[in-house]
Amino acid sequence: MAFAAVFAELYALFKQATVGDCNTSRPGIFDQKGRYKWDAWEKKKVRLRLIWHCIIQNCIREYVLICAPLSVLAPYTSAYTRAYSSSAV
Repeated sequence: MAFAAVFAELYALFKQATVGDCNTSRPGIFDQKGRYKWDAWEKKKVRLRLIWHCIIQNCIREYVLICAPLSVLAPYTSAYTRAYSSSAV
């Protein structure tokens, strides 16, 4: 899965679990990143309120499953190195 697709999937799962169904209008043609994220979130839209709790749990589970392999790489990323190598701790 390409990085952009993983990012969009994580974004959609996070937004669906925290906000719920997409409640904004689709971004304009010049905001391609916003449109990509909006489209991913819109695909997660829940049609039936009866299964809402199960959907939230499923989104959280999928989010964790996608992030788990990424956390193995965390020590090798520059952001991780910057955050944990400061002497001000």
